[in-house]
Amino acid sequence: MTDPPYEHVMGGMKSKKYNVGSWKANSYMNMKMSQFKHDNIFGFLDATIPKMKKINMYVFCSKLQLAHYFDYINQHKKIKFDLLIWDKSSQDNKYSMKSSKFFTQDIEYVVRLYESGVSLNKIWNADHTKTDSSYYLKRQKYDQPHEKLHESMKPVALLSNYIKLSSNENDLVLDPFMGSGSTGVAAIKLNRRFIGMELNEEYFNVAKTRIENIFDTKKEKPKCKTLSK
Repeated sequence: MTDPPYEHVMGGMKSKKYNVGSWKANSYMNMKMSQFKHDNIFGFLDATIPKMKKINMYVFCSKLQLAHYFDYINQHKKIKFDLLIWDKSSQDNKYSMKSSKFFTQDIEYVVRLYESGVSLNKIWNADHTKTDSSYYLKRQKYDQPHEKLHESMKPVALLSNYIKLSSNENDLVLDPFMGSGSTGVAAIKLNRRFIGMELNEEYFNVAKTRIENIFDTKKEKPKCKTLSK
């Protein structure tokens, strides 16, 4: 489960803010992470899919990247997909960019890639009498995290839902674009093993601290290893 860099619309609007999307021109998102396009996505999938026993992925992406993922899926007939939506449109969400000229950027897409034989887990309600149907909605509504440790942080609760649905305790969760480590936090809280990769040293250290703090809360000694480039 991962959140690679996005591809953004650049230019074509009067507002300087809109010229670079919802991020500042000198932000880490635009300076280092923008324009993850067709060849990047194909390379990423070619590198990660062979590592899995069964294809079982959740990938956050921008609207422009959907065509690239669908192109890859069409070229690999064994891959099935779902298109999921993170709805971040709460009235209290002051981070969403709003405009009277364009549709509001109040959602993000999540492409789930999987293969035959990979199904979703049953998540029971509090009484354990029936499945909790809220987990299986393709649109999940969560505010953006108010603790901005990374410019594109995702809600731990949303990531936890996907991890519960598609893995079991002691399974291994991989995030090759770890950022501030939210996937790792969700995975460790749910008693999964975790491998995370991050090129930016500052964000890597943030992620490492967050994950170690979860082990402290659980009163467990982390069995982790840090590998440098």
